[in-house]
Amino acid sequence: MSNLVNRIAEATEARQRLLDCAHRFTTDQAAFKPSPGVWSIAENVEHLVLAEQGSVNRVWNAAESLRAGKALWTGDAVHRGRTIEEIVNTTWVQGQEAPDLARPRRGGPLSYWMLALQCNQPLLEALPGRPRGLSP
Repeated sequence: MSNLVNRIAEATEARQRLLDCAHRFTTDQAAFKPSPGVWSIAENVEHLVLAEQGSVNRVWNAAESLRAGKALWTGDAVHRGRTIEEIVNTTWVQGQEAPDLARPRRGGPLSYWMLALQCNQPLLEALPGRPRGLSP
C-alpha cells in the first residue's frame, strides 16, 4: 500500500509544480497552438485532467469489481509483478496518440482546467482505501 501512497504523493507534487508554472500564462498564451495538430497549453492541461480521471476511475472500478467477485478483464495478466515504470517503458511509444477518452475536446480557458486538475486531488487521495484487502 505504501507504494500507492508514494505514487499519490509524487502525483501531488507534480500537480503543484504544474499549477505553479501554468498560472503565469495569459488566456491567449495558453490557447496558442504553435502549429495545426499540436495541443495548446490549455489543451495539455485538459488532457492531464481527463487522463487522471480515467486512470483513477479504472483503479476504483477494478477494486469494487473484485470485491463483488466480478473480474473486469479476462486473459493473461501480462503485467503482473511489474512496476509501473517497467510497464510504461515497455508499452509507451514516443509520439503515440492519446486514447480518445484523454484527448482534449471540450476546450475552455486554462484557468478552468487548472481548477479541474486541483479538483482531481481528492479523488486521487481517496484511492489508497479502495484496494485495501485486495491482491494487486
